[in-house]
Amino acid sequence: MRENMSLSWVASTTNILRIVSDLDRYRVWLKKFHEIDLTNDQEVSSEIFLGYKFFFDVAFRALLDDLVSVPWFDGEDEIFISALGRGVHLNNIPNSSEHVIFLKNIWYKHLEKVLLAKDWKDLKVRLKYLNLNVLEKFFEVFKCCIVPESPYSLEKLYWLWSIDDALVRYTDTQMGYPKPYVDILVPQTSKYYGNADEYLDIVFRGYVYTLQYLWYSLIGEERDFSKIPHLDKMHIADKIFGKEIQRELYSLIPKEEKEEVETRWIELERYIKWKSLDRFFGILNENFVKKLEKTYGIMHISPNNSELFRVRCKCDPIQILKKFYRPFPEPSFMESDKRKSYEDWKRYLDVEFLWLPLDTLSSAGGGTFNGAAAFIYLLSGLCEFKKKQRATNPTKVLRIKHPEDIGHRISYALLVESFGQLYNPPGWIVFYEVGTDFSGTGGSWYYEVEDVIKKYGKMLEVRDVVVPEEIFRKYLLNESVREVSNEYFQIESLKKRVLEYESHVQRLHEAMSSYRGLLPELLVYYLLSSGELPIKKFKDIKWRVTLGGEEIDILALDEDEVPWIFECKFNTHKEEFASIVDQLKRKKEQVEKAYKRTPVLYLVFLANKNQYELSYFEKYNINVLVLERELRKYLDINTIEKLLVDIPSISLDEIHSNLY
Repeated sequence: MRENMSLSWVASTTNILRIVSDLDRYRVWLKKFHEIDLTNDQEVSSEIFLGYKFFFDVAFRALLDDLVSVPWFDGEDEIFISALGRGVHLNNIPNSSEHVIFLKNIWYKHLEKVLLAKDWKDLKVRLKYLNLNVLEKFFEVFKCCIVPESPYSLEKLYWLWSIDDALVRYTDTQMGYPKPYVDILVPQTSKYYGNADEYLDIVFRGYVYTLQYLWYSLIGEERDFSKIPHLDKMHIADKIFGKEIQRELYSLIPKEEKEEVETRWIELERYIKWKSLDRFFGILNENFVKKLEKTYGIMHISPNNSELFRVRCKCDPIQILKKFYRPFPEPSFMESDKRKSYEDWKRYLDVEFLWLPLDTLSSAGGGTFNGAAAFIYLLSGLCEFKKKQRATNPTKVLRIKHPEDIGHRISYALLVESFGQLYNPPGWIVFYEVGTDFSGTGGSWYYEVEDVIKKYGKMLEVRDVVVPEEIFRKYLLNESVREVSNEYFQIESLKKRVLEYESHVQRLHEAMSSYRGLLPELLVYYLLSSGELPIKKFKDIKWRVTLGGEEIDILALDEDEVPWIFECKFNTHKEEFASIVDQLKRKKEQVEKAYKRTPVLYLVFLANKNQYELSYFEKYNINVLVLERELRKYLDINTIEKLLVDIPSISLDEIHSNLY
């Protein structure tokens, strides 16, 4: 289901780009409503030019985010998924799949070209190219893949989705910049804006004019536009709301910190500008969006509302978009003969280690504990434990070779992942200089290790990495979570303190696990009870129902007496997918016995921070919904991170009382 939602967001973004890229109409609007003639005042023209480009910068980032999970991406590219979850930029990701090549072609050969325009004349040419070669191609895909539900047309859906998108992403500037302007896949940079240090201040006015023009185009009638409070003055939002926001901010700053804050006045002033624009989120939501939803009898006009459309492709989208799948140059650091500097090697090793944290055990530090024996015991134990847990994903091993005149010195790295009932973020343990592949004691250690690797070969995924020893040593010193040379002294000195804190940490983990389990259930119960979740109207909703020994998070009956099961999770963990399916099968059986009806199954995640492909559940007839994108619209909650920050200071009783 998630990839279906992604396609509707792509459609929304594409329609917004179609509207704002009509440069001739935009210039006429500026002259009519603001008496701005871009040919007369060079200073004003330059300011609006940079802000107009910034709007495209924001929209292009939204488009890239939407394209990450389109239906024709199978989600099997582990390198890309890992990079995405860790904020790695496209130029540091190898061409690991067709989808990465697709995204690189889209960005570097088409979208970024618009941002590199030097003046209005140049920009107009590039926008025309964008419309013909990118946007129109996407519209072809929408026509053959998106099936509107009656009585909506595809154009009507574009309009409704764009209104919701303009609100929840482009008008949401509470962080001091538009919501999609995040440092993911492509870096935030001032190079499109004259390399100005304070470019977020410089682009503000032009961005707001463009956003105001977008709202004018979406609302349609001039008389309707003028009915919305202050909307005709959006371009001076900072003058309308700035002083009020400044007072609010100062009231939150401790007295002893105000003097320090005032020394950063330029930064604060910029934040106040963008925060002033954010006031229009509430204004537009209350005075236009909610009224529109009421007029159409729709709970939500969001692209997430699956009641408005289905995705059923009558064509092959890749064929329509084939120009974006043309070969793209591999990053030079992925070619061994082109790695000239340590930075090149670092970028290559980051890929091999999937940008995950690593810890180092060095044989040079003393004792066999850190060498071949430690690797053999840990690898064997992992494999045997995974057998017991029936975990099927292979354990990753890197065989790292350091060239010598007569062979190689060998290091190994083992990826330790969570599975079964255990959960910890994955990370590598590096066993530095375990042995050699030539004669001597080091050779015997190497062959013992290789015998164990051969024994568990079917359970392993082994890759060879060849890297000079001095380069690898520097990489470990810089990237290891502990200093290689000092780790033993540190461990000994910290043992007593670790023991003292261990029980406190355990209690904290237990408390956090309780909060993370309870919070999704209460939020989903609230959204269903209040009718805020755009799924179905329910006449009976129960929290934590036990049937036949199975506890059901949320059990609801719709108006046709059909039972609905909602399994609620805080975040996605791929290793838990199979057990979740088994749980829902057992719960389904008990509900069928009790109600004599086949229940509808829903799996609701508050977040999908690891960007996992969730189509796995579809073959089991399990619907999947990720709520994070619109939590602010439902509950005025900005991000999942905000929930996590607030959790430790909120009691369970407070959460419960706030929801009821």
